[in-house]
Order: sequence, then structure tokens, then C-alpha cells
Amino acid sequence: MQINYSVPVTKNDLTVDQYLRISKLHKEAETNESDIDQDKLLSIALNLSEKVLAQLPIEDYKEALRCVAECLNKDSVLHLTFHFNGVKYGFIPKLEDITAGEYSAIDTFLKDADKNACKLLNVLYRPIKKETFYKSLFSKKKEGKYTIQPYNKDNDTSVFYTAPYEIYESALVFFFNLGKDLSNAILKCTKEMEQQMIGQQGLVKNGDGIKRLTHTLQQNVSELNRYNTNLSIKYCKD
Repeated sequence: MQINYSVPVTKNDLTVDQYLRISKLHKEAETNESDIDQDKLLSIALNLSEKVLAQLPIEDYKEALRCVAECLNKDSVLHLTFHFNGVKYGFIPKLEDITAGEYSAIDTFLKDADKNACKLLNVLYRPIKKETFYKSLFSKKKEGKYTIQPYNKDNDTSVFYTAPYEIYESALVFFFNLGKDLSNAILKCTKEMEQQMIGQQGLVKNGDGIKRLTHTLQQNVSELNRYNTNLSIKYCKD
């Protein structure tokens, strides 16, 4: 029996939908304190039914499993722009200039990123309206800048289920790293405040409040450290 399938080599070879299903497997394994079901993992990654998967030669099965594990463990690349379904999309160019609506949507969707994956991508990546390239004074390479369409919450976001998984994961890593840096900065600040307040007579009670806030921030930093993936940035010029 000849079985045709392709093994993912990079995270771009997997879709957002495949990632979400694999992520669900990982969460189930954690809940049950068990190993992830390898047959289900390969079935998702190779787009093969478990019945067909069982017909693979054992060496091919092992090699495919090794390749998938290696693929999932690779560092992420934040794609500022990417082509998808004939459209070139761009990441929000300046996060400091986002609208109140965009900020509210991102904040809400990040609370359960996997559940809102496509909605999150609809905020972060939009079709590029205008793009220009120029030579930097500090580099021989051409740099690019672009503007994107306004955020529209009524878009059909389901199209992003077939977008490359790396697009979604790298955006998550970017925000988690951003949050970690912010938490570290606030943590340092509150520790300094704590010392100042404890050192002042009559403010010990308030100092205890600062201690609780510091502890909460330490927990947040610990949680964010799970996403300590190296992140490089790529701009697609075609």
C-alpha cells in the first residue's frame, strides 16, 4: 500500500488549526499526567487518519515522529509581513499607535489565545494598503515600511485556520516576551517602593500591600518564562 504524505520541517508547514489540535493534545496529557498520544499527534501533523498511519513502516513512523518533534521545538520567527491566500498581510506597524478598539480586542483575546487564535490574528495582521522600500543609512539592505487596513472585527476570521502556524506562535511569543519585560520592569520598581515604604515610620501596613503585589508579579514572570523562545524578525519583500 502506497501512502502519500508530507512531513512538516518548519512551523510554516503546519497550519493554525493543526497547532490548536496539537495544543489540545498537550493540555489533555498534562491534565491526565500522561504522555501525549503519539498516534494522534502524527495523525494531525501528517494529515493522515490513525487507520492509515498504522500502515506506515515502523522506521518511517519513527522518522516522521522525530521530524515533527524537531519542527515543534524550533525557535520562532516573527513575520512582519507574509503572503496568504493571494494577499500580503502586515503586522501592526506601531503598537504604541494602536486604537482603543484594537487594544481592547488584543487584551481580551490574549486571555484565552488558543480559543481566540483567528480573532487575534485578525487584529494583529491586516492586508497591506501601501508599502515602500528605502535604503538605510546604516545598512546596505533595503528597509521597508507599510500601512495596513483598519481593524474590522466583523471580518470572517475563520480563514486564518489555514494560515501558517509560525505566524500565530511567533505573535504569541512576541506578546509574552513583551509582557515579561513589562512585569520585570514593574517588579523592580515595586521592590524599590517596598524598601522605601518599609523604611518610613508608620507605613509598614502599606508595605505589606506592596509585598503582595510583588509576589503576584513574580508569579506572572514565572508563568511567562515558559514562553522564553528566541524570536528573530523577518520582513517579506516579495
